[in-house]
Amino acid sequence: MPALDDTTTFYASGDFDGDGSTDIVWKRANGSLILWLMNKANPTQPAVRDDVGFAPTGLTPLEP
Repeated sequence: MPALDDTTTFYASGDFDGDGSTDIVWKRANGSLILWLMNKANPTQPAVRDDVGFAPTGLTPLEP
């Protein structure tokens, strides 16, 4: 898996690309988001989309 620093936290999950795999969104301390598009055929090598936006402020995400 691509490395994350110790300030990066889980933010959300869902099938964001419609391939049937649950994808993961990580949040950096500055609020920017990283998307891991998971691949069932090779789950240890997600396609990483860096800086896909910023988390809204004032909202608390649900715990996984």
